[in-house]
Amino acid sequence: MQPESGDSGGAKATSGMAPNLAAALSYVLGIITGVVFLMVEKDPFVRFHAYQSIFLSVAWFAFWIVFTLSRPFSA
Repeated sequence: MQPESGDSGGAKATSGMAPNLAAALSYVLGIITGVVFLMVEKDPFVRFHAYQSIFLSVAWFAFWIVFTLSRPFSA
């Protein structure tokens, strides 16, 4: 039986932890942990979530800048 998409069949990630735990931890500090797991891991499931963490952090930062600059200045 072939493992399903995103399922490593119980194998450990390159970092020595379960792939689902490594994928979840890639979101903890946003771009920082995303880049760390992207450079350390070879598992495509973990790398996908690391990329997603990076893109989510960049999008959130861009939204924050636009939202902050669009608010009227108060004296």
